[in-house]
Amino acid sequence: MKAALIGRTSMNKVKGGDSIQLINTATELTSAGVKADVYLASEKIPYEQYDILHFFNLIRPADHLYHISKSRKPYVISTIYLDYSLFDRHREKKLH
Repeated sequence: MKAALIGRTSMNKVKGGDSIQLINTATELTSAGVKADVYLASEKIPYEQYDILHFFNLIRPADHLYHISKSRKPYVISTIYLDYSLFDRHREKKLH
């Protein structure tokens, strides 16, 4: 089996929990004999080479929907989601 693991475009610049989960998932899938390649959502993905797509992070659903509609492949989503509303309300205050 071959899986394309797709992360947010900024994943390499701004590391987060979704980045860690994606990298660890790729490592474990590879250990289990699954060929797992990592892509950023902004990259062109050769869908025909993969049996399944695995998306990470629900914050940017448009990225997922684009690849889902273009690929016509089965997919799974790892549902990391962080509600930033509290941060947004207090962003002007300094954090100590």
